Amino acid sequence: KPGSIINIGWTTLPEILEGVKAGYIQGVVRQNPYAMGYLSVYALKWYIDGKRTTEKFFDSGVVFAKGNEVDTVDEVNMKKVPQMLEEFKKLWK
Repeated sequence: KPGSIINIGWTTLPEILEGVKAGYIQGVVRQNPYAMGYLSVYALKWYIDGKRTTEKFFDSGVVFAKGNEVDTVDEVNMKKVPQMLEEFKKLWK
C-alpha cells in the first residue's frame, strides 16, 4: 500500500522514479553528477597550471525531490553548477 512504509531512494533510475510517482517511494536524494564532473575537470586543469588549494573537500551538493519534482531533479542540479564553479574558483591560488 503506498505510504505505509517510508522509503527514500538514492538514484533516478526509471524504476525508482515510477515508485516515487506512484507513492511507494516518498522521494529521492540525488547527488550532483554534473557538478562532480565539471569541478573535477577544472581542478585538474588548475593543478596542472600550478595552482593549489588547501581544501580537501568541496560539497557538490544533493537535491531531495518528491512526487513530480523527480522529473526536474537533473535540471535543478545543472542550474546549480555555474554558482558552484564561482565558489570553487575562490579556493584555488
